[in-house]
Amino acid sequence: FKGVYIPVWTFDADTVSPYTAQYGKERRERNSKGETRTVIDWYTTSGTYRKFINDNLQIATKRYDTAILKSIQPFNTEDNLLYKPEYITGFISERYSIGLDESWESAQLDIRNILKSGITSEVKSNHFTNHVRGVSFDTDYSNIKFKYLLLPIWISSFKYKGKIYNFMVNGQTGKVGGKTPISPLRVAVAVLIGLAVVAGLYYLYTR
Repeated sequence: FKGVYIPVWTFDADTVSPYTAQYGKERRERNSKGETRTVIDWYTTSGTYRKFINDNLQIATKRYDTAILKSIQPFNTEDNLLYKPEYITGFISERYSIGLDESWESAQLDIRNILKSGITSEVKSNHFTNHVRGVSFDTDYSNIKFKYLLLPIWISSFKYKGKIYNFMVNGQTGKVGGKTPISPLRVAVAVLIGLAVVAGLYYLYTR
């Protein structure tokens, strides 16, 4: 196992999004043969959706598999400590390779998906329907804030039938991510055993 602190940016923002959308209402229609079918009538609606975005997380390194890093989220980004060298003793500490501006652009794409989902849910709730389409909106951002954090992960790999498989472990929660050719339960057990060994060695070393 290799312990790594990966760099991330997080973003907070107040958002206001005027929107338009269509919602559908179902009704039953009978034809001349007495057969019935479901018909959806569509109506247009509009509104303004407001949401506070808290700690939208963007990985700030290109060194590691982004899909695996996303699969071991979430991380706790609230209880942060000011940087001290002793906090990262025994870990590799990565410096960011994705800057603030590029990360904010990526964050806005994520936030847009979050807002679209929220608007869709609002329209469904307001109009008592499960059918929504054509959601269109623009977003104004205010009170934008960011943090630069180092978050802990464990990285390891194993060889199976001649192929190397990489996996990662969230250093806060123990959540495991990675593509495996065998049972995820077996991988999780192996990870726990490995972490126990690492913890034991660390304990002996620091006594």
